[in-house]
Formats: sequence, C-alpha cells, structure tokens
Amino acid sequence: MFPDSSIASKFSLSETKARYIITFGLGSCFLDMLKQSAHAADNFVLLFDESLNGELQKKQLDMHVRFWSDGVVSSRYFGSSFMGHATAEDLESQIMKQLEVLELKKVLQLSMDGQNVNHKLHNLIDNQMKNDHGCSLLNVGSCGLHTVHNAFKAGHAASGWDLDKWMSSMHWLFHDSPARREDLLKYTGAEYFPAHFCGHRWLENMPVAERALELWPNIKEFIHAVKGGKVPYPKNRSFKTLQECAEDPLFEAKVHAFISVARVVTPFLRKFQSDAPLLPYLCSDLQSMIKRLLARFITPDTLDGLGTMAKLASLNLTDKSFLLSLNKVDVGYMARTVIKKQLADKKASALQVLTFKTQARDFMQAVVQKLLTRALSGMSLVGT
Repeated sequence: MFPDSSIASKFSLSETKARYIITFGLGSCFLDMLKQSAHAADNFVLLFDESLNGELQKKQLDMHVRFWSDGVVSSRYFGSSFMGHATAEDLESQIMKQLEVLELKKVLQLSMDGQNVNHKLHNLIDNQMKNDHGCSLLNVGSCGLHTVHNAFKAGHAASGWDLDKWMSSMHWLFHDSPARREDLLKYTGAEYFPAHFCGHRWLENMPVAERALELWPNIKEFIHAVKGGKVPYPKNRSFKTLQECAEDPLFEAKVHAFISVARVVTPFLRKFQSDAPLLPYLCSDLQSMIKRLLARFITPDTLDGLGTMAKLASLNLTDKSFLLSLNKVDVGYMARTVIKKQLADKKASALQVLTFKTQARDFMQAVVQKLLTRALSGMSLVGT
C-alpha cells in the first residue's frame, strides 16, 4: 500500500489488533460525528429492537437513528444496551440513557415491531415528551411487516391445512440423516433436498413451499419405497405426517393455493423491507394488496364500493351476502388445474372440492380480517 515508505513497509498488524484499533480508536470518532449530524437535524426517528444475545445470555437492545442529512435519509447504528428483564419500563430507562447525548424533543417517531410491551413503551416516552417539552411522538402504529407476516399466519391457521407441519416434516425427515438422504437420491432420482421451514417469518416460506412441491413426487416415491421394503421404515412423526398428506387427493391444490396467496402479499414485504422513506406509500400499497385478496372471494359490486382505506376497514366480512359462491372463489390457476385433474380421474369428489374451496376462502378472509383489524389501530392508515 505504501511502497515509498520504509516505515510502512515493515509495519504489520494482526486481525485482532486491527479490530481493536477500529472499534476503540476510530469508533468514538465516528460516534461523535454521528451525534453532531443528529444534533444538526431538525428531527430524527429512533429505531430499536431487542433480542437474546446467546453469547452473553442477556437481552440486547440495539438502537439506530434515522434523519435527513445532506439531501438523503441516513440510517445509522447508535448504540446497544444489555439487560436481563425487558419490560417497557426497563426499555424506557435504557433508551433514555442513550438519548442523554441527543435531544428528546427532536424524536419524531419510534420505529418498532408489534409487541404489546413496545406499545406501552411508546406511551411512556410520549407522555414524558408531553410533560417535559410539550410535544408528541408521531404515531404510525406498529411494524407493517410484522402485521402482514402475522396476518398470513392467521390465514393459514384458519384454513386448517397444517402445511407448516408438512414443510417441517419434509425437512427434518432428511436433516442429519445421511442414510435417508442417500435413499432419497437413489430410489427417487431427486437432485436436492427440502429447505428449512421458518416458523416466525411465514412469507419467507414461499420458496420453501415451491421447493417442497417440486420434490413432492420424489417424496411419494420414497414413501412407496418404504412400503415396499426397499428403505427402512423411519420411526418418527415426520414420516407419518408425510404419509397422511400423500393420502389427501387435493393436497397439492392446497399447496398451490398457499403459494398463490403468498404471491399477492410478498411484493408488499419486499418493497417495504427497506431503509428508504416509504411510509407515504404504505396506505395505498396496503389498500391495493387487500383489494387484490378481496377480489378473490367477494362480489364485484361490493369491491367497487371500497375506494378508501376507511371504507375497507369498515367492511364486515362476517356478512355472507358479500361473499362469492364457492364455485366462483379464486384459488389460483395451478390449484384449479389440480382440481380438474383429480375430478377427471375420480380421485376427488365434488364435496371434497367444495370443502377445499371453503377452506381457501377462510384462508384469504382471515388474512384480510387481520390486516383490517390492525389497520384500525393505525390512525394514519385509516385516515388516509
């Protein structure tokens, strides 16, 4: 790097020492520059999240600040605190310590997820700002991403399909089992293995479901190989779950419907999982997503009358007069294709198809209901 310097050419620095110099030598300088930038801003947003630090066995509260700087929105890490208990009062105490170097009255908004403890924290800090400075926090509700994830989870639970158990079983049947993995490749011609199911970020499971669906013919061949005695019988619940799913003639239709709903919702999450200032677009995009779901199971006349978020939020989904007949419920192109094939092959009955469509409608209805219920608690959404 410095061929003209005899001193620099003999200089050496280990990885650990370099990390110490950056962290403890330059780190304080960067923090001072951040404080100056935040002080210069008219307002800033405080972002926080707490999670378990496995190494320290304590809860780690991370804080970031977001502010307008030199014509752009800047999001910067500000500091961390470690604690045992993490009640709203504990979080408030730690946040106030971090804010001692900044001005509390400049906090415009708290960016948080949807836990009740965080709503209480919001009220505590808001009350302190009112008492000390005569100003209030901007309340935009809880995290829209968490709300959408939880709404999708609620919809799947309402359907009663238990596809989470199916995806988990496919993964765990072959995870840490070299013998079963070898048998799957040998007897079915599979070229890869099921992906891991994520239980807390449901919409990240769309590619997991797609891969599982691609592997499903191979899994059924594996089940036949077990029944034929070619492969040792797996004595676990995962294999029993897959056997039960293989006996359902409309199981693949359920997976296709699951993926179809996920494809409506996922673009919203991809767009808003960003540091960009996207809050002004949240209401319109949420409204558009909800109407796309509603169009699948309510009458067109009803949908035409829902022009604003306020009207959407006032919709009574328990009123059956709004609902399409089961034959007209849109479950997605691929699900319809599976249904037609199973009916033609006489592997599924008309009653089974109607039951499936009822469950699919319950799925979408529960997703929309959860989104609308949460929107009612966010005044900035309903009032737009």
